[in-house]
Amino acid sequence: DIRFRLPKGLSGGRQSGWLPSNDAMMLVGIHRHGFGNWEAIGSDEELKLADKIASTSRKSVAARATKLLGELVRDASRKSSKGKRRKLSSRSTRSTKKPPTWEEALSGQKEVLLELRELSEGNKEGEDRKVKIRRTRECLVSIGNEIE
Repeated sequence: DIRFRLPKGLSGGRQSGWLPSNDAMMLVGIHRHGFGNWEAIGSDEELKLADKIASTSRKSVAARATKLLGELVRDASRKSSKGKRRKLSSRSTRSTKKPPTWEEALSGQKEVLLELRELSEGNKEGEDRKVKIRRTRECLVSIGNEIE
């Protein structure tokens, strides 16, 4: 059972049938399988997204994921810039069995978040698409490792 939740107010949009838990699992799927690998994400039984991915166009799923990632970066950047970062030891996180909040999971990830923001805003025009995908994946892996 995956324990992961989105920050309050974070949403991929108003697409019918998608719940915040689905959005959270989609981000876990992107971490595991890579952005755009919707078939692998949909077939990952632990994520329970097969019906959602199958009934939604690939373009809509990609737009939803892009919106979520952008909101995530803005939310984490806003929190880290206010000086509210707090890091829990992995020991205390395990003992409480509560999923980490974004603030806890992403503390110390300022450079990665800035990199994701830069990628989502397209500030480096002319950069090869494959390089952008690789850089995005590396950022997501870094965030995923922090969450685990």
